[in-house]
Amino acid sequence: MTLRSATAADAEVLAELILSSGEKALQALFDRSDTLTVLGYLKTALTEKDGQFGYANHAVIELYGEPVAVGSCWHNSLPASFHQATLNSVKQYFQDKFLHPILETSRELSHIVKAPGDNDLCIGHLAVAEAYRRQGLGVDLMQYFVEKAKELGRKRLILDVETTNRQALAFYRKFGFEQISISQPSTAGMQMGLPAHIHLRLDL
Repeated sequence: MTLRSATAADAEVLAELILSSGEKALQALFDRSDTLTVLGYLKTALTEKDGQFGYANHAVIELYGEPVAVGSCWHNSLPASFHQATLNSVKQYFQDKFLHPILETSRELSHIVKAPGDNDLCIGHLAVAEAYRRQGLGVDLMQYFVEKAKELGRKRLILDVETTNRQALAFYRKFGFEQISISQPSTAGMQMGLPAHIHLRLDL
């Protein structure tokens, strides 16, 4: 087993894994037509280095030469270039036609999921391939992010998970996360297909 930084060569595999980590929200954001899909976007974005969906923002666990688990993190001290790279990847794939509805959906989602505070490291996109679940890989990834949070001087890990993702919720609770709140989408958010999320926190 190797825990390493992701590379552009991992894009195809990681796109499938990341989609499974928050399928409803990601579909609401990025599924725009039969040809412009969330999976297509992720495969494209993950070949680029920077931004929320860039490969450099992801850690992977590799087994038998293939990534089988992935996770990412971010905090409130990221440079403006990080957010610009995320926007650029969306514009590159979807062009101007779908940029406005994606930004509108993103704004609605920002009212549901919690942005990290000064003491927080936010965890996202965490997923393990189905064939390798219940083998401790998720724990290994979380321990990696615990150490990263400590290195950055952050005192908490936070994350949001869709209320229907019972398997993920059970894992996070077993790891020690506590439920802080549940956020429901607005009427507009529900019409966009955004799901309710549970906000979890782990004090370090």
